[in-house]
Amino acid sequence: MSKAIELAYQRAQASSFVVLQSEKSLRLEVRDAAILWPDFTGRITQYHKTLGEKRSFNIVLNETMLMTLRTLEEQRGIRFRIHEADMFSVQDIDTRGCEQFKVHYINVKVNINSAYPPVITLYSQVQDPKTGTYSRSRNTLDGEKVSVLDSATLVTSDCEINVYQSNPESPYVSAYLKKLNAEQEIQLEFGGRWDGWENRLDDDEELPELGPTEVNPATGEPL
Repeated sequence: MSKAIELAYQRAQASSFVVLQSEKSLRLEVRDAAILWPDFTGRITQYHKTLGEKRSFNIVLNETMLMTLRTLEEQRGIRFRIHEADMFSVQDIDTRGCEQFKVHYINVKVNINSAYPPVITLYSQVQDPKTGTYSRSRNTLDGEKVSVLDSATLVTSDCEINVYQSNPESPYVSAYLKKLNAEQEIQLEFGGRWDGWENRLDDDEELPELGPTEVNPATGEPL
């Protein structure tokens, strides 16, 4: 079983769509989005030859969300490209007797270099291990800064996506990110014991002298 797929599928059970539509436009607000295989960096692959050219992520669908998309297809005469992934590996099926089933998801494009790029805000909350108090911050991510989302541990995410047919030759509509609010979980190294120390040295300051160094009289090397 893919751990990423398993966790995303579990989170998707709390997800929901809010449909915002008019005669000429369609937007989907995703509450508690379950994000799978993020590529906010736009990594180079056999299909994408330029770094940062194609950025995207995937939203896992629960049954209610899947039904919402099917209803929109009927009402508006459109088609969503709904992808599938196996929940279980062949080894899981053989050794554990798992019954295979499909996890459904849609791809969302992140056009960060467009004239109207998406608004992406990362929220962070850190607890001081000594005082127990929390420090909270939020940062707007633009340009290459969005790449940090690929390695961040996201606790919860809400996003809004625009849906339209960007390629008239394709029978499918595309989803483009309009707005993303995400909260990350900060992992404290060594229990946070070193996080309270201030860096008192500026870039142009000299390091303090450490005093004479004892040497080995035979080799002249420092002890």
